[in-house]
Amino acid sequence: MDSLKLHLGCGGKILDGYDNIDIQPCPKSEAVPDFYHDLRESLPYDKESVDEIYVENMITMFSRKEWRTAKKHWVNLLKQGGKLDVIFPDFEQNVKNFLENKDGQKWTYWVQTIYGGQEDPHDFFKSCYSFETLKKDLEEEGMSAFEEKTVNQDTPFRRLVCYKSNLPKILMGVPIHRKKDYSFLRWVEAISKLDYPNIELFVIDNSPDTEYVEYVKAKLPENFKSTVIHIDVDKEDPEERISYARELIRKKVIDEGFDWWFSWETDTIAPPNILKELLSFGDRFKLIHHMSPSRRDPDVDQENQFGLSLVHRDWLEKFGFLLENNEPAGGKVDPLMPTTWHGVDSWFNRRVLRESEGNFIELYGVVKPILHLDE
Repeated sequence: MDSLKLHLGCGGKILDGYDNIDIQPCPKSEAVPDFYHDLRESLPYDKESVDEIYVENMITMFSRKEWRTAKKHWVNLLKQGGKLDVIFPDFEQNVKNFLENKDGQKWTYWVQTIYGGQEDPHDFFKSCYSFETLKKDLEEEGMSAFEEKTVNQDTPFRRLVCYKSNLPKILMGVPIHRKKDYSFLRWVEAISKLDYPNIELFVIDNSPDTEYVEYVKAKLPENFKSTVIHIDVDKEDPEERISYARELIRKKVIDEGFDWWFSWETDTIAPPNILKELLSFGDRFKLIHHMSPSRRDPDVDQENQFGLSLVHRDWLEKFGFLLENNEPAGGKVDPLMPTTWHGVDSWFNRRVLRESEGNFIELYGVVKPILHLDE
């Protein structure tokens, strides 16, 4: 079967073996695209059906809002391992060239590399990129294996090539509360060292008010795509508040197509290889807990709740964290359901075990050191 390759914003440059697509005929060429399409709109291809997308000197014509939509759509079209090849004017080099030619030499050319040719309504630049800013934008969508290809050295253009990650899509979902602020900054330092490109951070604050949210937003590492929200849960029991936060995490995993929920609570400190070690068991197990020391006696006791865990979406689609989500078993109340919120963690584990004993593993000492912090 022939590979499906797209050339977006082709202009007058028609490539063999590609679907050449543009919004209009090129005014300076008689070449005709395979079809016309407004690239601000979704393309008529199935999800994960495209092998390669090639884009030359076009992404700067998107507004930032349009670009956020387009990049997500393009990555969704790419197969696992699919290639994205982008040539774009590098803003840093453009500014350097412009400042070095203030005497008027090649003035028109440098202006055009910043603002576009402006020959028609679709020839205006609305945004700008450096290699690093574009790389960061595409990392947010799960692209990886970035490399720079050679472009004619006499131009301000750069060429970025990357690939859709074959790595599972991970949501690191974390309930927080200001009562655990004593460990928060150490936790931030620990998670900032994670080296995993296809991950998103989702933090749910269940403190009494919204003040702590702004503090958390300011402190989170910049190497993650992060979302921080506050939920008003009028519950005195902290386990009930945590359960409501975990229910939001569960729904986000399901609704946004994540493969795993990675639970790393803010009072637990682990080395940066923790996620990759847990994932190494993911081909055999779908609920993976790494035991962490107990605060009561860290030399003896071990805890197997969700301090450091990896949960596959299959189980999250099947089981929730709210007691009122008690699924019927033969029309009767589930006998495993706890009578208090304190047992919800164990209840989730026991339901998984009831359904399939071979999908649950508890790990001891695979990753060291692990700390469970106390005030």
